[in-house]
Amino acid sequence: NGVRLAIGSDSFRGTSVDEALSIHDAKLMSPAALLQSLSSDGAAAIFPKRAPFGVEGAPADFLVLDQDPLADFRAITNIRMRVKSGRELE
Repeated sequence: NGVRLAIGSDSFRGTSVDEALSIHDAKLMSPAALLQSLSSDGAAAIFPKRAPFGVEGAPADFLVLDQDPLADFRAITNIRMRVKSGRELE
């Protein structure tokens, strides 16, 4: 019905990967919708005044995965690189 679902962890050092994988396994959302819920919708819910992704001034925060999560959603568990504010995290 057009409701956006933001998936995120309540734990500062935690992730929502297990939750997202459970939703995927139950076929409750498509991989594309799940990725949006985990990324841009989650960020927008936490930081509503921050510039949206793809807009000048938006934070350069992203993950690089080994595989395409649209082809195999479990690819979200294989992170090659993390970037926060334009800098690679170790």
